[in-house]
Amino acid sequence: MPTAVSESIATVSELPHPATADPKQPVLRLVEWIASDPESGVLRLRGELPGRDPALSGAPVLVLRDESGTLTRRSALNDDGPGADGWRAAYLIAGALLGGAVERWLEWPDGTRLALPDVDVSTGDGRVPAPPPERGAEVFDRAVLAERRAQRAESAQRAQARTAEAAVAALGALERRVEELTRERDALAAALADADA
Repeated sequence: MPTAVSESIATVSELPHPATADPKQPVLRLVEWIASDPESGVLRLRGELPGRDPALSGAPVLVLRDESGTLTRRSALNDDGPGADGWRAAYLIAGALLGGAVERWLEWPDGTRLALPDVDVSTGDGRVPAPPPERGAEVFDRAVLAERRAQRAESAQRAQARTAEAAVAALGALERRVEELTRERDALAAALADADA
């Protein structure tokens, strides 16, 4: 149900009822699309892992299949998935890729899959025009609107900071791997030089 400002959220009532599913399968409780710009956004998901130890499950991978059958996999932005209240994960993804997928699901390391509902990304930058005011419409104070804008801006900044932290961590891992490979190459070159001598 898109709001008039920045988010498209599928509420729990729109998701399949957990009683109809396997009681040991993961359950999806919240699907939230937050557009960060006209082309991309953050897909946030939250749910439960009944009958499983959340600490051993890890964050699921988002898998999308387009009309040609091509699979696209996205890892979660951060591994804050397991917790006492279930799992949660966020994915930075292009709106066209998510909206154009014919199938979308989450996949855990143990192979467990959970189908995702359609996500409405058609609102572009996440904003939809406000409906025309009706008689008796409630008027909000400018201070309230300013506070809400500030909260949204803070939320977007936190999401960007998490994305930047993940990128820095990935860069650090790549730099360590390059150093390891350089040492390995130097050791092999030295061994080859010794063998030739």
